[in-house]
Amino acid sequence: MERQGGCAHAFIALRLNPLRVSAQENQGERAKAAPEAAARVTLKQGDLLLVEYTLIDRESGKVVETTSEAVAKEAGIYSEESRYGPRLVVIGSGELPPGLEETLANLHEGEEVEIVLPPEKAFGRRDPSRVRILSARELSSRGVVPRVGMTVEVRGERGVVLSVGSGRVIVDFNHPLAGREVVCKAKLVKVLKEIGEKVKGLLERYMAVEDVGITVESDTVTLSLPFRLLYSSESLAALEEFARDVERYVKEVSRITLTSILFERSAAEQKGTSGLEASGGGQTA
Repeated sequence: MERQGGCAHAFIALRLNPLRVSAQENQGERAKAAPEAAARVTLKQGDLLLVEYTLIDRESGKVVETTSEAVAKEAGIYSEESRYGPRLVVIGSGELPPGLEETLANLHEGEEVEIVLPPEKAFGRRDPSRVRILSARELSSRGVVPRVGMTVEVRGERGVVLSVGSGRVIVDFNHPLAGREVVCKAKLVKVLKEIGEKVKGLLERYMAVEDVGITVESDTVTLSLPFRLLYSSESLAALEEFARDVERYVKEVSRITLTSILFERSAAEQKGTSGLEASGGGQTA
């Protein structure tokens, strides 16, 4: 830790592999009906987008996922723990159904679509081998009392309990929408191009950024964080995940530095101290 001018600064540098990137060229043609609209951009693996979307089970009409708070409340799936609004999506990461990614790759910024995806372009066909019989004891050892319809996580996989009886639990590890057609309503809000907006978007995945300052200089990103975050194991784990994302998706960045100020005099205090010194005030020998 280094002290300068009465302030202690904590510095942590997360070094990334030095990587070079070539500029991405915008391709495509402007829509005839709206020549002033942004040109279509050919997206590639690793591109970062802000997307609004709602996924609906076509058979039941039930909303299963949405980025809209209003839609979530209307559908009865609103959660205070969820963050609503445009969501950061990385092309090729598997975060969205492949058919939706293909559609987004051919949209203008600001354009909206509604499409119906067949199972193979949505969440795949149902796989009977992913319906498994588990020991009730295995689940209870994890503190889980299985009930029909409950979602459980076993060895990193999430599944739904189909039946419970005779010390055995049948769990379906297929995606809930596997084998179903999915209605997708989506809007491509923005394609992130600037380093700063990419970094901010990735950081927002792991923590609130209201109190975080982000500075970009050449290939170095500096984050100014509240001191408490640097001594929280949960925050440090989140920052490590964030750094891995930056290394993977923001090729222009080769270093992330974290800084935090432990102590800093207010402007009024500094002015008062300067006034005393100028007037010859202070303690005398």
